[in-house]
Amino acid sequence: MLDRTANTASVEWLDPCYINDNSVKYSIKLTNKTSFDRENTSFETDDETTNLQSELTSLLPFQNYTVQVAPVNSVGKGAYQELSFQTHISGISHSCYIKATS
Repeated sequence: MLDRTANTASVEWLDPCYINDNSVKYSIKLTNKTSFDRENTSFETDDETTNLQSELTSLLPFQNYTVQVAPVNSVGKGAYQELSFQTHISGISHSCYIKATS
């Protein structure tokens, strides 16, 4: 599940089907790739949490991001699940109307 604004995104996920360890954490990777940039600038951040949700902050408006979440326990890291999204344009209302006058 994803809820987003121009500068934030909230993501939620479910526990893995089979939990063999009570100390499950989740690895979260966030990547931004700007395709129109000459150098194809990208950044990646890696974080861990015990929650089933995360608030991603300090995002740039109208950018493409990929968030990946994987369970981690004493055995190791599981497979990442991926979600791609675009942040909203800053300062633009979703119900914006333009009225032409002559």
